[in-house]
Amino acid sequence: MTVHALTSKATHTEISASEAARRYAEYLESKSYCIDESAWPLKALHINSNTDSSIDSFRYDFPTFAKNRGIRVEGNYSEFLHSLTDRLAYLLPRVKATSFRPEPKKIFINQYGLKCANTYAPFNPTVPEVFVMPAILEDYLSRVFMNAQDRKHVTQWLADIVQNPTRRVQWAVVLTGEQGSGKSSIFRLLSAALGGRHTWEHNQYAPAFEKFSEVLPDNLLVSFDDATAARDTYQKLKQNITRPSMPVQLKGIQKQVQRDVYARILICSNSPRPLVIEQGDRRLYVAEPSQHKENPEETAAFFVIFNEWLEQPDAPASIYHWLKSIDLSDFTPGSTIKTETHEKMVGLSSSVLETLLAEYVAELPIFHDKSLQEYLTDNGCKNPNADLIKMKMASLNYEQKRRTVAGCGDKQQNLWSPVCKRARALTPQEVELIKSVVPNVPNPDFENP
Repeated sequence: MTVHALTSKATHTEISASEAARRYAEYLESKSYCIDESAWPLKALHINSNTDSSIDSFRYDFPTFAKNRGIRVEGNYSEFLHSLTDRLAYLLPRVKATSFRPEPKKIFINQYGLKCANTYAPFNPTVPEVFVMPAILEDYLSRVFMNAQDRKHVTQWLADIVQNPTRRVQWAVVLTGEQGSGKSSIFRLLSAALGGRHTWEHNQYAPAFEKFSEVLPDNLLVSFDDATAARDTYQKLKQNITRPSMPVQLKGIQKQVQRDVYARILICSNSPRPLVIEQGDRRLYVAEPSQHKENPEETAAFFVIFNEWLEQPDAPASIYHWLKSIDLSDFTPGSTIKTETHEKMVGLSSSVLETLLAEYVAELPIFHDKSLQEYLTDNGCKNPNADLIKMKMASLNYEQKRRTVAGCGDKQQNLWSPVCKRARALTPQEVELIKSVVPNVPNPDFENP
């Protein structure tokens, strides 16, 4: 028998092997399949899920494809199946890498001229003729945002992710407030509006900021929920809020590539100061802390109803169209405003250590590290981190240098002094203070019997 029949009852259309392979390739491409040739052997890549498998998997799925369409292949069917993967390897699009770019094109050329599979999958629910904002969503927003300004700025920021996903906004959002007040559900709203894709949430900063991490290049929203900040977290945040691209290590390939970054950053915390913010900060919009409308019990009862609504099949479409309907005519992607809560948070960021260091520097221009440590201890700041002191002193334009001090022997002393090209001579008062804290200074008048 030279013609393969899938069933004996149904009527089938006979087509050539090349035509069958062509139709199957068109079908696979419509389902976001392509060939990944970045490694050997070649892989079947499903772009939307960014998962790969053996090309042979296409062969096993062909009989179902043919049966559902009422077609059969002319010639030797076994030979056709054996050659199918080779045919598809040339008929399907071939890519060198996967990358995220929030635009409709499934295949694009990156800045290095490489053909890439675009892992972005847009969410396009059916548009209703008349959109009515659900009352429960209105109630939720009134609970999270304590004033009209916060609601406008944050919802515009969220809406811009849906309306302009390729835009690189230069500021992030910080939401604080009482535990259980609902601020973290802002992430869930945006995630629903994106079809449950391209968002990432974690209670630690490290996974997003570690070397070659794909978190920022692979998402539109990155949220840190009650994450504990380290002393360098603010600097890392500031860098990643504004960076247009970053190096990423391709999975399974020991090669570094530069990837575009479109992610916005959201910080949610129960702490009144989730991280140390510098005085001149212009990258964070800090909303007024959210509070319980009546009490924690009433809030909990509301969120039982709210969560049920959020799980309904039509909720993502409602949230999507709400964000699509928000007016962005006065939205400013390049900068934000400083709120009263921002100013308070900056004030909280000025720690006791910073205050003591500033006071000591004002009194003593050049001094020994030991005298500084004694001053901090005497004023209640015991055992401060040495790296933290170094960082805070650098912000005061101070550095540590080793210098020889008259009357302190031949060993150089570790002194703090203002950053300058050429160090000045020590004053007599500075020398006396340094000598008073230097231990075991040899006494030239003392003779060993």
